Amino acid sequence: MAKKGKSADGGIPEWLQKILTASETVTLMRSQIHPADYNPREIGENERSTLKKGLKNFGLLGGIVVNKQTGYTIVSGHQKVSLLDEMAGYPEHDYELKVELIDVDQKTEIEINFFMNNPSAQGRWNESKVKLLIPQIDPKRAGFSNLDLAAFGVKIDVPKVGEIKKAIEDAQKPVEELKAARKEAVKAVKQQVAEKAAAKAAEADTFITLSFTTAAAKAEFCERFGYAVDEKFISGDIFSERIERVD
Repeated sequence: MAKKGKSADGGIPEWLQKILTASETVTLMRSQIHPADYNPREIGENERSTLKKGLKNFGLLGGIVVNKQTGYTIVSGHQKVSLLDEMAGYPEHDYELKVELIDVDQKTEIEINFFMNNPSAQGRWNESKVKLLIPQIDPKRAGFSNLDLAAFGVKIDVPKVGEIKKAIEDAQKPVEELKAARKEAVKAVKQQVAEKAAAKAAEADTFITLSFTTAAAKAEFCERFGYAVDEKFISGDIFSERIERVD
């Protein structure tokens, strides 16, 4: 018989075993889970950008908690899932997610949601260790902003005015080049239109008009060269041949 408070195999206490097995790591399709509509946690654009860079640099680290009892509701990890949706093109493209699955009532679920996001349940930075370690890493990849580094007393290399100006000019170069390319393209199109118009005008200018003072004069002309009196248009090439024959 096992001793009180001990597991059946005489190992770790049952209460500790319960803590260690509070969730089960499983793989679910993204379409199987859904965000909590009550989720009180929000994220700004800067923080979202930092989180996205972290996901790209290091992958999906840290569990996404999902509650089975309430229909696979996301309890923790909303922002990560939102970014993964964006990168995967969900819902057009479904994808697999490794999650920590729990099975609790909604009241406990909401309490866990608050607990997982509560700064009071998290630690704080040891500034002396931060200052010692920062020079050994790329602080930007770790998610630190210049403001964060300044708060730790870490020296920040501020770009000189000339460097900033050059960076802005370099960023604008592609725009200026694009504008120049568009201008040349418009110029080429206008030139083509003008050339086509000139060609059409040249083609149109291939006829002459004969006029007679009287209908009788016209009839005499038509009879002489073998045309019907009511003829409206005469081919210049054929008429030229007929003149040669008449002559």
